Amino acid sequence: MSQVVQAKCPHCHSVLRIPADWVAKAMRCKHCKQTFQAKAAPATVAKPSTPVPVAQPAKAMPIPVGKPAKAAAPPTDHTPFGFDVDEPEPPSSTPAAPRSRGTSAGTWLLLFMFFLLFLGGGGAAGYVVYRAFTDPPTRDGKQLAKNDTKGENAPAKKSGPDNGIDKKKPASVDEKEKKNPPDTPITPMDPPKDDPPPKKKKDLPKKKPNDEVKKEEPKKPVFSDGAFPRRALLINVNNYLFYDTVHYGSDYKSVSADYPGSSTAVLRDKLMKPPMNFPATQIYELSDGIPPGKPTKSHSTHKSVLEATITDFLETSRKQDRVLVFFSGHAASIEEKSYLVPPDSNIKQVDSLIPLKWVYDQLAACKAQQKILILDVFRFSPSRGIEVASTGEGEDGAMPEGFDKDVLNPPAGVQVWCACQKEQSSVELEAGGAFMQAFCRSLQGSELKGIADPNQPIPIDLLVENVNKYLKDIVAPTKRTQVSRLTGKPATEMAAYDREEPLASLISLKPPQIAGGNAATAAQVDSILDFFRDLPTVRESRAADRALLDGRKLRGFSAQTLDTYKADADLAATRKRFLANKDAYAKDFPLRAAVFEAVDAMKESEKMRLSETQGNPITVPRKTAVLKEQAMLGEYIFKLYQAHEAFKEVDTPENREKETSRRWQANFDYTMARVQSRLIYLYEYNYVLGRIRADDMPELAMGQDGWRMAVGKKISVPDRKAKDLAKGAKTVWEKIVKAYPDTPWSLFAMREREISLGLKWTPKSN
Repeated sequence: MSQVVQAKCPHCHSVLRIPADWVAKAMRCKHCKQTFQAKAAPATVAKPSTPVPVAQPAKAMPIPVGKPAKAAAPPTDHTPFGFDVDEPEPPSSTPAAPRSRGTSAGTWLLLFMFFLLFLGGGGAAGYVVYRAFTDPPTRDGKQLAKNDTKGENAPAKKSGPDNGIDKKKPASVDEKEKKNPPDTPITPMDPPKDDPPPKKKKDLPKKKPNDEVKKEEPKKPVFSDGAFPRRALLINVNNYLFYDTVHYGSDYKSVSADYPGSSTAVLRDKLMKPPMNFPATQIYELSDGIPPGKPTKSHSTHKSVLEATITDFLETSRKQDRVLVFFSGHAASIEEKSYLVPPDSNIKQVDSLIPLKWVYDQLAACKAQQKILILDVFRFSPSRGIEVASTGEGEDGAMPEGFDKDVLNPPAGVQVWCACQKEQSSVELEAGGAFMQAFCRSLQGSELKGIADPNQPIPIDLLVENVNKYLKDIVAPTKRTQVSRLTGKPATEMAAYDREEPLASLISLKPPQIAGGNAATAAQVDSILDFFRDLPTVRESRAADRALLDGRKLRGFSAQTLDTYKADADLAATRKRFLANKDAYAKDFPLRAAVFEAVDAMKESEKMRLSETQGNPITVPRKTAVLKEQAMLGEYIFKLYQAHEAFKEVDTPENREKETSRRWQANFDYTMARVQSRLIYLYEYNYVLGRIRADDMPELAMGQDGWRMAVGKKISVPDRKAKDLAKGAKTVWEKIVKAYPDTPWSLFAMREREISLGLKWTPKSN
């Protein structure tokens, strides 16, 4: 075998074994395929008997520029040199850039080794954490078996098939600690401590086999599968006749994903859940504004109903009960006396109100050990203003000082939680009352933690604190101040919880009672209200007043009185006869025909949409559009005025004698007043709309983006016809009140005469 020398490729630096007789010839590296020529040492060729040391390889140099020298035929591929056979050598004028392969392979190998180390370390750490949380606790270095509180002679808990210990391996550190337990055992949850100095065995105290460490356990709440002694009466008065309606409230998550709700229905649901734990059968909701489809149906909140319900609820309460009475609605202070206002009451008639002192007396006489009265009164909507009338003081209907004084002085053992204080209003938002929204949020599970004990009182102090915290944020955008307040002290004498005592007797809601006889049925009242439902509204923004047209929600009417207003035919059938032959029908029933003609004229005027808002800025195209609206509005006013004049021509003694039905006589008078009110509104609206073209609008402040038509105390239109109509409408309303007493016509006429039809532009906020 010929002698070989070792050399490095000048391109890839790979070590090559080259035949000694090839040193002076051109050759190609089998690794990078680059051509080079080895250069022999200046001395002589290495001796045949002594191979060239690996540490001192011969230097190799690239082939100089020019034609490469032809190399001798290389050996076959199975030779130790591994050159390719018959592969042409690529010509090259300059040496090619070297490629490094050994470095890349080494880097990948190093990364792989680090990865293995990382996996091994992570697995070891995970095993330690796993053992720390899964091994049973120890006492004096010994493991405690499950359900073994003494820890004596208890076998270690198995963590695997071999109990986590290899029997063939020497004893681990844990086993050594078991044989020589330290003075202070360390559990997985204990912080690390310094090891104490070793003690002699004779110094160690001797323990008896049954010795155990005594620890004070925290007191646990009393769990009971019996009903908690708690009751609630939730009163929500909404449909006021002579004052602004009160918003019933909205459902949970009806406004947004985190909206807590603001209705008594939501409040009832939250009171039933822990930690309040009110029994479902001991919560009563009484409201005339409950929307359709709810489990609890709306019911009359007439004065007689409120008084009977409050009395029955408090009288049936037991000594161990904790009761809550909630009232949402209007209140008043008259001559230094405070009152709650039922929906059909008038503060000018004190007998129609419920004295706050009467409520106090009922609570004081109640046997329950905890008595709470919650008053969400003097409600006011900043966006609507006062549309009908207010029971409070000032433009915001704030709480008077006289009412505030009575709230501060409840009887002994009674606590009163009021939604606002003197010179404040209970703010009403678009989705319901702000106080109710804060109250419902404070009852969510995350706000009141823990499981209540049947002996624990209702946490009223904590509720007040949480409600005020949320209330501040809720009313902040309205730039108003509202702070709820708790007054009075709870009773000092407590009654122990007795699960064996039956729950308080159930109460039932009673129908309204009328002096001198029973009330008319809801069906009897609804047959009259069919006529009111067919009448167009005076103002589109008051369309919510239609909620009042429900026989179950209105105050009780005498059945004997309404019998004198029986219908001789169904309203739809009567209109059908009129449409079949209007002229012939008008000769026989002139008043009825005039009513149908006027109703159709009012419905015609409703075809034009009357917007009561105006954005900023007011552009020239907008002024042009306003001019067109005024022209169209003028046509509707003319047609409706013609119907009004026809009404006046029909209103003669002869025609009234022809109409023998008391119901249609009342319908005729009410329609006359409604047509006049609608005309006044259209005149006023047209006049106020014209101020847009005249640039006669109030100035806007920072944060205000336009204007809204609000209620004005008097009409501002200078037109003489409008002023005469306004005077005539009041006269007709008064006539209806006196001519048809104790009827729906009289009731709604009293409401309509209190409503101002004046309009004015006011700035609005975005």
